[in-house]
Amino acid sequence: MPSGVYVRTAEHNRINSEAHTGMKLSAEHKKHIGEANKGKKRSEETKRRMSEVMTGNQHALGHVHTEEAKRKIGENNAMKRPEVSAKFMGENNPAKRPEVRRKIGEGWTEGRRRERSEATTGDRNPMKRPETKRKMSEIMKTAMLGEKNPMWKGGISFEPYGIEFNNALKLRIRQRDNFTCQMCGAIENSRQHHVHHIDYNKKNNRKENLITLCWSCHMKTNFNREYWEALFKKLMLKKMSKVEEGFAFLSKNPLKTSQICNF
Repeated sequence: MPSGVYVRTAEHNRINSEAHTGMKLSAEHKKHIGEANKGKKRSEETKRRMSEVMTGNQHALGHVHTEEAKRKIGENNAMKRPEVSAKFMGENNPAKRPEVRRKIGEGWTEGRRRERSEATTGDRNPMKRPETKRKMSEIMKTAMLGEKNPMWKGGISFEPYGIEFNNALKLRIRQRDNFTCQMCGAIENSRQHHVHHIDYNKKNNRKENLITLCWSCHMKTNFNREYWEALFKKLMLKKMSKVEEGFAFLSKNPLKTSQICNF
């Protein structure tokens, strides 16, 4: 159909919508659509029209997923699988590639930065509106409280730390790790790094169960706990093997104690 010749009426759109309701595209069909749209760039006019169509869209407003739907969404989230999330961490993070950073920087022109800043400064910031704060507070009090929180682990966060987990022990662990985050390599500055329990047991304060992490990396360990526990245990085994090598060296060279790592 030639572009601009025929304009669909509201009735036409309704009939078309009903005809496609519940229709599921096959994998082959999706593949063809993807190949057909690959490399295509939408014009500014197309973007504007799409924006106008989506403005005020009420289809998803107030929709609440069932528990079964939430479970399926969670199971199908690929980023929750350690083997997938590990591909996007550290040096594997696409945002750290020079060419990606360059493209991101080119996209943020000075005019765009200024517009974004003006749109979210002061009272224009949606997060500062009283009604937004009130809604967020109500949601957090009901939807994210206790067992409803996806990070709920049976209330273990309320368990007390062992008496030996004090500032002196934390300082020794941070000194042992050279005041460096053992995940990203960030060096401690004015903000102290955290000392993390590898097995998540707050009572287990053995040095080999403690590791230095920056604030950002420590927050990541609240997800995929089994993955992080295995990873950090492997890292500590390497540290301990270096200590054993150091003691073996000391036995042969008793005067060169500076070469033994501080464990």
